[in-house]
Amino acid sequence: MFTDQVERNDLRRQNPEYLDLLRRVLAIQADCEIGGPHLYVDAMLPSAPSQIDQLVVARTAAEEIDHATWKRSEASSPPGKTSPYSGS
Repeated sequence: MFTDQVERNDLRRQNPEYLDLLRRVLAIQADCEIGGPHLYVDAMLPSAPSQIDQLVVARTAAEEIDHATWKRSEASSPPGKTSPYSGS
């Protein structure tokens, strides 16, 4: 099990294999978060019992897609470059 903590500024010093695997894991996670809402929104949104419940479903789906956008941006950013979603 990997127990070290790697900060963004440490990425430049990481093994290229580690960076490749990290990018792959982040891309897979992003794909799951993009694809996940498409699996349940079409069925759940119209069948939600109230408008509040519909809002909860819609917000949850939007958050998942937003997470995916941020993660994909982080995965594709070169070391030392910040994402527009990172706030730095």
